[in-house]
Amino acid sequence: MFCIEKLDKSRHDRNSFISSNHLFDDYLKKFANQDIKRNKTIVYVAVQQEDFIPKRIYGYYSINSFALTDRDYSEPRSTSYLYNFTTNASKVSSIRSYIIFI
Repeated sequence: MFCIEKLDKSRHDRNSFISSNHLFDDYLKKFANQDIKRNKTIVYVAVQQEDFIPKRIYGYYSINSFALTDRDYSEPRSTSYLYNFTTNASKVSSIRSYIIFI
């Protein structure tokens, strides 16, 4: 059975992860922990619940938080209540799964 956990380099084997896109593989292996330390993103991984540590990663996704302001919209606004606002937002920035070669 699979479960979702926050990425932890001491518990998860990032180097064994292979997807169809080397850029996403490199992100998980080289940059994900840096982004987590800088509070830029949260990375969750899919692992087998029964695996030994370090657990093999079968998929991952990352979530970024950011703020939108009225200056982020290029369309003209006809109502004044849309001016001078800021709102929080989140974005799923990558979803990848493990490729199994048979």
